[in-house]
Amino acid sequence: MINYYPSFYKDFKCVADRCPDTCCAKWEIVVDEKSAKFYNRIKTPFGDRLRASMTRDSDGDICFVNISKRCPFLNETKLCDIYTELGESALCQTCRKFPRFSTSFGGSAEWGLSLACPEACGLILKNDLVFESESDDRDPDLNELDADLFLYLKGIRELVFKRLDEKLSLGEMLRFGVEACENAANKSFEYPEFKGDTDFTFGTEIFDSFEYLTEEGRELFKEINSIEEIYLTEEHKRIFSYYIYRYLLRAVYDGDVFRPFALACFAVGTIASLGLPVERAVVLFSKEIEYCENNLSLLTFELFGV
Repeated sequence: MINYYPSFYKDFKCVADRCPDTCCAKWEIVVDEKSAKFYNRIKTPFGDRLRASMTRDSDGDICFVNISKRCPFLNETKLCDIYTELGESALCQTCRKFPRFSTSFGGSAEWGLSLACPEACGLILKNDLVFESESDDRDPDLNELDADLFLYLKGIRELVFKRLDEKLSLGEMLRFGVEACENAANKSFEYPEFKGDTDFTFGTEIFDSFEYLTEEGRELFKEINSIEEIYLTEEHKRIFSYYIYRYLLRAVYDGDVFRPFALACFAVGTIASLGLPVERAVVLFSKEIEYCENNLSLLTFELFGV
């Protein structure tokens, strides 16, 4: 298996109790079956606490029962009791992996860091997206890829990354995404051209329909009066690159070529409109919208009809 990752990927280190916005709060933490079996075998008082803290949600997933919207193992010093008691290897897959993500494409896999983590966000906003690769002895995944679509998506992504070196507006990129989606759907696989400025605005009524993780998010997003056309700053371009890198090639599985462009444009436009320091705005958007599947589906349907 060949693994691709941004050059700054291995620089990430969790800052634990120094984190300004811990991932152990607000979110539901899903426990993988392997970890749950391990926790069930621990015959100590801490094992009793682990078992008492696990339940199955409405989707059938095992998860920790939040207490006052916090993981029950997040202690008063913002450290993890599981890590302290049992070591890093005892963490469930969700906690071991986040904010890292990966997607497999047959004989290759792409890795990255999530904008929902403040420490990872800082790395993403300060570094250009330069890739490195290495091989391991894992067998390729037996994914059935549409080879023509996969190569087309890779070509589209390369065009986007090259265009980001120049002056660029969101409207221009959104129009490019619409044409890329149409050409993939009709299997012409022609590369669209960048056709200059395209004025647009996003409607903000959608913020009334979103689900919110925090009251802060609800208040701040609902205060946005308009999302106007902008030219991308260097930080905006890195945010845009993140969304295209993370999501565009996944369209080889679901066929939704436009959704990554819609998300990237809406993300940058919203972040620019929040009136917050950019890093705080990026993390808030990622946690409230990027990581909520219902909000993503609502976004692409309500704003773009797909």
